[in-house]
Amino acid sequence: IACVLFAMGIVGNFDLLGNVTTVDELAGRAGWWYVVNDPRPWNEKWHSLLVLIPTAVLALCSFYFSYLLWRYGTEFSIVVHSSYLNPWFTPFFGTLALAVGQVFPERWYPLTSNIGLIIFVVTLLLLM
Repeated sequence: IACVLFAMGIVGNFDLLGNVTTVDELAGRAGWWYVVNDPRPWNEKWHSLLVLIPTAVLALCSFYFSYLLWRYGTEFSIVVHSSYLNPWFTPFFGTLALAVGQVFPERWYPLTSNIGLIIFVVTLLLLM
């Protein structure tokens, strides 16, 4: 799955498809807001979806793993915290920032997606 998602990201971001038109020029430069609110039919927006799907899969998997880490820190770790807001919960906030950063339109997408990715990585590093 990882290789397929990696290939999708490369093909979409580097415009390696032969029939790319100006319709898809915002692929990789606009988030889910553009895909959902664009009035064109879905078969004309597949290039934008091709770019956004790998990060969406990363966010979904990361939500699941952050839940597992939180549960580990709450119930099974050597130092069990009495509160459900413990240090093992920080990857959830990074994943939330990653997912929210992918939503914005083309004006804000470059800034929000990069900030979301940086927050995601920082929260993973804080856990180490």
